[in-house]
Amino acid sequence: MKNKPMFFQISFLFTILVVLIGLIISTMVPTTLRSFFTNEIYRTIEESQELTTRINRNGMMMGGGQAMRSVQHVFLDEKGIILGGMPFTNDALSLFYQQGFRQREASKRYEVELEENTMLYVISKKKLSGVPVLQISFMMDTYRSELVSTLLKKIYIILLIAIVVGMGLSFLFARWLIKPIYSMKESVRKYANRRWDEPINLNRGDELGVLADSIEKMRTQLKEQDEAQQFMLQNVSHDLKTPVMVIRSFAEALKEGIYPAGSAESTGEIIGREAVSLEKKVKDLIYLTKLDYLSRIGQKPEMIELKPLISELAERLQPVHCTRKLELDIEDVQLLGDLDQIKVLLENLIENALKFSSTRIELSVHKTVDTIQVRCFNDGSPIPEEIISKIFQPFIKGENGSFGLGLAIIYQITQLHKGEIIVNNEEGGVGFYLKFPLH
Repeated sequence: MKNKPMFFQISFLFTILVVLIGLIISTMVPTTLRSFFTNEIYRTIEESQELTTRINRNGMMMGGGQAMRSVQHVFLDEKGIILGGMPFTNDALSLFYQQGFRQREASKRYEVELEENTMLYVISKKKLSGVPVLQISFMMDTYRSELVSTLLKKIYIILLIAIVVGMGLSFLFARWLIKPIYSMKESVRKYANRRWDEPINLNRGDELGVLADSIEKMRTQLKEQDEAQQFMLQNVSHDLKTPVMVIRSFAEALKEGIYPAGSAESTGEIIGREAVSLEKKVKDLIYLTKLDYLSRIGQKPEMIELKPLISELAERLQPVHCTRKLELDIEDVQLLGDLDQIKVLLENLIENALKFSSTRIELSVHKTVDTIQVRCFNDGSPIPEEIISKIFQPFIKGENGSFGLGLAIIYQITQLHKGEIIVNNEEGGVGFYLKFPLH
C-alpha cells in the first residue's frame, strides 16, 4: 500500500471507512429495530390487559385471520381450564398454565413459536369476581416482522446511497488534498534540476502550508548558495589565475635564461612570493569550507585565555608592519570556544587592521555582565558605503584587499561562537566591534 500513489491510498482509506461504517450500521440497525418493536408490542399487550374488564368469550381461533395489531386474551382458572377467550391446543394451554403457575411476578413477558409463527404474550395473575385467574394476552409477530422488513429495506437503500455518495466525496476530498502535494512535488522536481526561480505559493495555514513554507525557505537558501557558489567560482578562478600566470611565465622565462626581474635571484623571489600568496588563498578557501562544515556538525569548545593569545599574535604580526603602532588594552577574560578558530579570527582581525591602518591600531577586550566585547580600531581610510553593508561576504575586497576571504572567515567564526560583529566608519578611522556571550 505504501508504494501506491497518495491519491489511491487516501481514497482507499476513506472508502474502507465509509464501507465499514455502513457495515456497522447494517449490523446494528436490524437488532435495534427488532428490540424496539418487540418492546413496543409488549407494551401494547400490557396496556390492552389493563383495559380488559371482562372475559372475551368470542376470541378468534388460531390461524383464523387475526388482525396484525389486535391483542387477544385467554383466561385460565387455577386448574388450567379456559374460562374465556381464544382456545389453544392442549400443549399450548399446558405451557401457559405451567409458566403462569411458576412465575412469581404479577405480570411477565414471554415469546413462543406456534405453527411457524412467533407469538409474543404476557401472563398476568388477576382475580375476576374474587376468583384467581391467569390472563394470557398475546399478539402475533407478523406486524413486527413486516414493519422491520419494510424499514430495513428503506434504510438499506438510504445506506447504499450514502455509501456511494461517501465514496464519491472521498475521491473528491483525496483529489483536493493531493493537489497541493502534486504542486509541491513538481516544484521540488524543478529545484532538483537547479531551476530556482519559481516559488511555492500555497497560502495555507495547515501542515501542508508549513511544509510549503519550509520548501520555500529551502529554495531560497539553495538559490542563494547556488549564486554564491557561482560567484565564488568566478572570483576564485580570477584571483587564482594571476599568481598562477606569474609563476608559470616566470618559470618559463627562467628555463629560457631570461630574468624578468633583472636577475635570477629577484625572479625567484617573485615566484616565491606569488607561491606564498597562492598558498594562502588556497588555505583560506579550504578553511572557509571547513567552517561551513563545522557549522553543521558542531564543535568542542574549551576555555581560552584571550590576553596571552592576543599578546602572542601581536608580537608575531607587529614586526611585519613595523611602521604601524599596535596599542593593546586587554582584560584577563576567558572565552568559551574553539582555540584554533579564535586564533584565526584574532589573527585575521589584527592583520586586516594593520594592513589598512595609516599609523596605528587599537585593540581592546573588556568584559561586561554577560558578554565579552572586542574592539579593533584602525586609523585608515573609511570603507566605501557601497561596500560596508556587504563587507563580510566572501570576495568583497577593499581598495587594497588581496582576496576578500579574511573578513568572511572572521564573520563565520563569530557566528559559530554565537557572537555578533559590526563595522562602523568613525572619526579618524574604522572600528570593528565583536560581542561574544560570557560562557
